[in-house]
Amino acid sequence: MGVVRREDGRVVFERQGIGEVRATEAGGMSVEFGNLRSGMDPSPLFKGLPDDMCQAHHYGFVIRGTTRWKTKGEDIVTRAGDVFHIAPGHIPVIEDGGCEWVLITSTVEYQATAEAIVRNAADG
Repeated sequence: MGVVRREDGRVVFERQGIGEVRATEAGGMSVEFGNLRSGMDPSPLFKGLPDDMCQAHHYGFVIRGTTRWKTKGEDIVTRAGDVFHIAPGHIPVIEDGGCEWVLITSTVEYQATAEAIVRNAADG
């Protein structure tokens, strides 16, 4: 598998003053490095996916900050130092102060979501 580095990833989302999300692939898995410096509800970026929510399983680690994962049920909050699993049917809401994270997701699942995010970011 080798080493996966943030700088080797392609940009999935980038906004000046807000931050960026990069992703790279290794062994059938996508590794996402995110660093958003301010609060953000990215709900519009998921438009067009089933239920307008991410449909991928994610395993991850929060490096800094807090993320609230909106789901159809109870929201899940992850904070710096947390290792987590999020099931399909969610939207990550970056809380005030921003967040930095690493996600590991099946590439097949990740690609469908990444395509929607790139398309919706270009439209917005």
